[in-house]
Amino acid sequence: MMLPDEILLHFVNQAAGQSVVLTPKRLQRLVYLLQTEGATPLGYPFGISYYGPFSPALAKRLEYLASDFRLSWTRLPDGHIHIRPAESAPALAPLPPSVAHAMTLILSHYGSMTLPALIVYTTAHFLYHRSHLHEFGPLLAQTRAYQGALGSGLCQWAVTRVLFMAHNPLIPPPPSDKS
Repeated sequence: MMLPDEILLHFVNQAAGQSVVLTPKRLQRLVYLLQTEGATPLGYPFGISYYGPFSPALAKRLEYLASDFRLSWTRLPDGHIHIRPAESAPALAPLPPSVAHAMTLILSHYGSMTLPALIVYTTAHFLYHRSHLHEFGPLLAQTRAYQGALGSGLCQWAVTRVLFMAHNPLIPPPPSDKS
């Protein structure tokens, strides 16, 4: 069985190979999707933050991998940090085919999403899978469909709607399956 660090490093390598620019915010959301939709257990617990699903354990691990010279962090002219494989990183063992396939699917579906769209999608996804609200399904589909057109106003509206739905005591729970 592969260690989470090796899978994470492969993920960063594959993203770089597909020209996906990884910032800490983007990588957090993509690893969240890799664990949930990609069914790749890395063991990072995610909670919700202002920018969607966030794992403090993953953030610390990424910092460690950078300090161990296996990842490179570069500040871009716009102030964002770009995460990529370190040039001096050792070679990695081959991935199991199921994990490689999951990575390919996650990066092909979500790697080109704008960061605001990725934040909205993963926030809705997180809340949908941790609540009784089935209304999130259409919001997830809309977010994926309109990923290129999401502006900051629509992004804020969608996140506000998701959070309202998640915390509104007036929305009834779904019917019980105990019939």
